[in-house]
Amino acid sequence: MSQKTRQLRDAKLLNEAQICLQFGYFEGALERASGLQLHPELGQSARFTAWIARVYLGEGHWKAALKMRDVIDEVKVLTGGQGFTEYLCLLKDSYPEAAAEGIKQILRVADAQHGVFVTWHPSGILRLAEFAFGILQDRRSAVLLISIALGFRRIFVSLGDVGRLARLLIALDAPICIWADWCSVLIQHMHFATNRASILQEVLEAPGHSVRWALAEDAASEGTLKSALAVGPCETWAFLQSLVPHLDAVGLAAIITDRFVPNNEPGKRGADAFWSEPIALRYRYFWYDMITSTEQDLVRNGDWAMFGLPTHDFSMALAQWWRALESVLKRSVVDLLSSTFAHQPQLADWDRESLSPKRKKEESVFLEKLAIPDRAAKTTLYDILLVLKKCESTNEGDAVGSRLRLEAANVLKRYSAQIGTLTKGSTLPI
Repeated sequence: MSQKTRQLRDAKLLNEAQICLQFGYFEGALERASGLQLHPELGQSARFTAWIARVYLGEGHWKAALKMRDVIDEVKVLTGGQGFTEYLCLLKDSYPEAAAEGIKQILRVADAQHGVFVTWHPSGILRLAEFAFGILQDRRSAVLLISIALGFRRIFVSLGDVGRLARLLIALDAPICIWADWCSVLIQHMHFATNRASILQEVLEAPGHSVRWALAEDAASEGTLKSALAVGPCETWAFLQSLVPHLDAVGLAAIITDRFVPNNEPGKRGADAFWSEPIALRYRYFWYDMITSTEQDLVRNGDWAMFGLPTHDFSMALAQWWRALESVLKRSVVDLLSSTFAHQPQLADWDRESLSPKRKKEESVFLEKLAIPDRAAKTTLYDILLVLKKCESTNEGDAVGSRLRLEAANVLKRYSAQIGTLTKGSTLPI
């Protein structure tokens, strides 16, 4: 075998190890990376991959992970979070004081990064939350760590993490609205797990055991759901039913109805203040630091009301969230379009002179609101969503005669991916 061929083979093997790690197939990651640990060029990356895989595989592999001192020495000096939670997992049983101090460091790093903590998977964060609650009896740190896990930007690929999160929510008597977040985590995991085997079949040269593992994990997800519904709040079943249409998993609704039933225990009404602290909100909502202080107050009020209302009516809480959304969209959409129209007054002049009365009425949100600064400042959330819906329709090929609408659609076209999540399925007129 030529040197070039060998190099390509080794690079491909390391890439497969990292794919396995990404997809939650930690056994496959360890198997592939282990053979490259002494490689002159790829060895460092291979050892780090093997080390991470050993930590995620659980306590049976931690002794071997602790022997990889060179990797641990590198992890200790990383400032963004890469590998740090995994290192603390190795310490927590033998050196609980060091692990407790490490949790404080995690929170400091997350604060410095606007609520974001970098990690391959939330596994380490959740294990540390268990440690904080069960061993340290530090309820607040457990809640904050769970909030970091809930703010994880990617899918929970490990079914064990989905189950661990559910057990933590039960142990901490989490408010019922947090269970809606768990439902989202579960649905996205199940949707991913359904396709994981076929993807691994395509991307791995010798998929063999990986496919069997993926199929077994997918089948086991039903047991995780059953266990959670048996002990979680009864509202969880309804949350699942209402969320699946919005997470591209409509078929799951029928399965939930046919195979599962909720228990009879309602969820917690009135939660620990920890859940609605600003620091917890920063961890759960990556965008929290991107909004104004007034909008942050609205979000906090909304979450506090969600967690603390004594009735089943969440309207007060939702009103705060709607006000926050309205404020953000006014700054990002209304101000942008109103300013654009102010610099091109000929667009409104043409519409007023050329459109039929019927068309003027249909385009009144542009002509009579956004094109008039004083009225633009008074637009409602309904008005803004209507504008977005009309602009999306225009960009999808709906021919209209309004110059204002065409210009607005052109301005907002670059944000189509974000706007679609606000307008798809809406009953707003276009």
